[in-house]
Amino acid sequence: MTKFLQLRHRLLPYLYTANVRTAREGLPIVMPMYYLHDCKEAYEAKTQYYFGTEMIVAPVVTRQNKEGLAPVSVWLPGGKWTDFFTGQVFEGNHTYELFVPLDRIPVFVKEGGIVPLLADYRNNDQEFRSLEVCLYAGNGKYRLEDEAGGIDFSMQKTEDGIEIFVTKEETCPTEKLAIRVIGASDTVYHVHGNMEYSIQI
Repeated sequence: MTKFLQLRHRLLPYLYTANVRTAREGLPIVMPMYYLHDCKEAYEAKTQYYFGTEMIVAPVVTRQNKEGLAPVSVWLPGGKWTDFFTGQVFEGNHTYELFVPLDRIPVFVKEGGIVPLLADYRNNDQEFRSLEVCLYAGNGKYRLEDEAGGIDFSMQKTEDGIEIFVTKEETCPTEKLAIRVIGASDTVYHVHGNMEYSIQI
């Protein structure tokens, strides 16, 4: 329980941004799969949901077996999806039957997804001064919202690797940015931006 409370705190930048999109665009933070996918599989995936724009969550709603694992059926839309906790990559347009321990929730981030986190779960700074941003190798865009401004992120696959662009508004209070690219261990990537950053392996 403690680790999920700590994760929830680190997800504050992601949650804040999702709330801003709800206010501006009417896009719910939690969405059933059929909100974005009009197909049979989406309507049959009754327990899983989009959490913000970048993640799919598949809660454990069945009993564990004798080995302490619970079965979870997960349908993933087209593209590649990465397990947020294990890093395992799944191909989309497929339904998977997974067995997970009760202390882990299946959470998947789409290819090209961008997830901002507080750098430290012990940080109570509401201005998001120090961030870690996880970029899941692919083509994607994301705007991080803050009360005082925002940061635009974009990522693009090219023949030379992955190009990452970071544009911070002058009013945005973020001072430290750690960039972690996931799924690009054998790929060269370049970062362009108007603020200081560090790379996390």
